[in-house]
Amino acid sequence: MKSAVFPLYFWLPSSYHTPPSAIAAIFGGLLTKVGIYALIRVYTLIFIPDDFTRTVFLVIASLTLITGALGALSKHQVRTMFSYLIVCHIGYLLGGLGLYTRLALAGTMFYLIHDVIVKTNLFLISGLINKIRGTMNMDEQGGLFEDYPKLSMLMAVVMFSLVGIPPLSGFWPKIYLFGETFAQEAWYLLAAMLVASFVTLYVIARLWSDIFWKRRPTHLDETDSFAEMRPRSRWMLVMPVVMLAVVSLYIGFFAEKINVLSTRIADDLLHPNAYIESVLGPDTFNNTKAK
Repeated sequence: MKSAVFPLYFWLPSSYHTPPSAIAAIFGGLLTKVGIYALIRVYTLIFIPDDFTRTVFLVIASLTLITGALGALSKHQVRTMFSYLIVCHIGYLLGGLGLYTRLALAGTMFYLIHDVIVKTNLFLISGLINKIRGTMNMDEQGGLFEDYPKLSMLMAVVMFSLVGIPPLSGFWPKIYLFGETFAQEAWYLLAAMLVASFVTLYVIARLWSDIFWKRRPTHLDETDSFAEMRPRSRWMLVMPVVMLAVVSLYIGFFAEKINVLSTRIADDLLHPNAYIESVLGPDTFNNTKAK
């Protein structure tokens, strides 16, 4: 429920579009990831998954990918659509845990790092769009690229990272997860990942077309409160988006460094003896064997 996986995800799209964008950005980047983190720690340290548990995780991950993608496909309100994309992409993380191999867990950790940064930035971007246009409804917007070309290109970097356009940050963990899904012959999970990837590409392309490229409606001429702000205040709103976009670019262009970290974490998850000894003491395993 905390991770917002199928069928317990309905609370997330119904709530994440209501708070201010700065609060929604924290929720979107961190809140559901706490549940995934708990699942990863519990099911690599306490309850090691057997074949049945892994199958359950893979099925739930596939359904989460599909239902989240379909939810995003049906929405025209920016933050609600982003909320369903959070649900959809949680399926990648749970699928990596269900595969339970070194490469799959490394891909999961890589994707977790990428997802925290990009989802946080997406909700900040939604706040900027609302500040400029005065609405979150994509059908009532347009012309943003014509009015703010530099800001639009900054937003495009974040959105392309979400889609997984190479060599941006979302591309590399998907390579690991797709490859390992194929190697483990989890065909239904592979199909769900493919559907989720193409739907993500479609909804982001639709968002770009409706908000950035479409001709601006005449009623938007008097709703741009962003243009009326002082330059320093505008920069304070844009700066967090710039900083997180730079982090996303770093993750994408220096993926080998993130890969080293993710692989090391995966090794520690699969071999938790050192962690257990650090917490419970160096003689834990010897005492257990003696008993």
